[in-house]
Amino acid sequence: MKNKSTIVHLTSEVAPFYKRGGLGDVAGSLPRYLQSEGTNYVISFHYHGRMKGLERAGRAQLLIPIHGIEYTFHYYRLQQGGVRYYFIDLQDDHVFSDAEGGSNPQQRGKGKTAYRETLPMIVHFYFAKAALYLLLREGIPADFLLLHDWHVGGIFAYEKLLGELRRRHRCKTLLLIHNYEHQGELVPDMFRFMDEESREVLARLYRRYGNASLLGLAIDRSDFVGTVSKGYAEELMTQRAPHPNFHFLQRRSDCVLDFTNGVDYSEWHPRNSPHLPWPYDWESRATKRAYRREVLYQCGLADDERPLALLMARLTPQKGIYLLMNPALEDEAALAQLQRHLRTGWKIIVYGNPSGGTQGRIHHLFSLAQQRFPNRFFYDADYTEPKAHRYLAAADLLLSPSKFEPCGLVQLYAMAFGTVPLVNPIGGLGETVICHQREPKRATGFHLSEYTTDSLHRSLQRAIRLYGLYPDKWEALMRRGMHSDFSWERQIQRYRDFFERYHSRRRLPRELV
Repeated sequence: MKNKSTIVHLTSEVAPFYKRGGLGDVAGSLPRYLQSEGTNYVISFHYHGRMKGLERAGRAQLLIPIHGIEYTFHYYRLQQGGVRYYFIDLQDDHVFSDAEGGSNPQQRGKGKTAYRETLPMIVHFYFAKAALYLLLREGIPADFLLLHDWHVGGIFAYEKLLGELRRRHRCKTLLLIHNYEHQGELVPDMFRFMDEESREVLARLYRRYGNASLLGLAIDRSDFVGTVSKGYAEELMTQRAPHPNFHFLQRRSDCVLDFTNGVDYSEWHPRNSPHLPWPYDWESRATKRAYRREVLYQCGLADDERPLALLMARLTPQKGIYLLMNPALEDEAALAQLQRHLRTGWKIIVYGNPSGGTQGRIHHLFSLAQQRFPNRFFYDADYTEPKAHRYLAAADLLLSPSKFEPCGLVQLYAMAFGTVPLVNPIGGLGETVICHQREPKRATGFHLSEYTTDSLHRSLQRAIRLYGLYPDKWEALMRRGMHSDFSWERQIQRYRDFFERYHSRRRLPRELV
């Protein structure tokens, strides 16, 4: 009989309660699809004013000693879809839970935030300590702690608490790297805010590697290290991804596991979408034209025969926006770069929260482009899930020219919606989108030949030529994409094999030297 595991997910975000991006989607769907492997718990942050769906959650308090003082924190708990959720609220007079804002708005500027200069990093350590206390207090018999990215790596700074959890439940740890670019860097000046135990752990890490980060700590101490696609695992092991601090991986570069992300088609499919009034699938794909007309009207774009391309992402350098419109250029040069792409015949929508906010350079340029090219270009900086579904339903082509991409979810969503992806074939993009130039009879999209503006331009020309001159071949791309299966039901097998293999094995903490 198969062993059933108790799996505890530690994460900084989880949909539908709160999410910033793909991490929240994965942390929201993976536990539900792992229920066949055993009981799943999720422990995450509680963000004031940002949470959804906690109206019926129970509330309890937790006493956490910090520097010899017992702090009273609260946590919310509920069970939904068979998964048990805990949200830890770290706000009190000295420690604040708003990891993006840096401090409680009511206290900002009043000199009352004890850890203001070290936020948000210090909060991640206190969350980790609270999570370990919560696990022990609730008596959760964790067989595996699944750590979603760097934000929760602080658990390894509390060796006694983690050791007690291991002794009680033979708990194993798996770090899942969602994005190696962000590592939670730590500098020695922060160490003075730690208690003695965690300060010594970080000092040893710093001596060993010459620097320290929450991700580095987790890589060094986790029983297992994995990431979210086979391609990205290979890039990390061979140090081909454009990231710093590969020295953290040197001792583990031969054993980075891969767990390719899946899609929750109960939400991200046009047949099931809770945000589309007119469901459709391959057989009723003509409905896409209705969404296209609606979106073109709402965006003020010309309703003509020219197809619609969509770039939907966080608007950061990682997502390849420099190939579309380079913020490092002067305004007119950047506009000329975008105009060259528009002259291929595509109308383009750029949709996503801009790096630097609405006062930043990226927002300025895309706003300027909308004014300059009102019939051919539209920019929407206000991301919501309903609009994401409508834009995907309306678009003919998805632009995903990322500089790097650990897995990528939007290209998987796009294929389900009948929107053909054009990707830079790195990380998970290259392994999930089959290239039309190389395998036309199996293809589901297009690949850039290199990471350059010229390559993006040539790919847009190639795509619109196929769209206009060979509609049967374009429909074949759509059909193969819409029939591709990247469901969690399929992708979960890798996790099943892992948990079954290591369920009964005792994994002791790695010794620090």
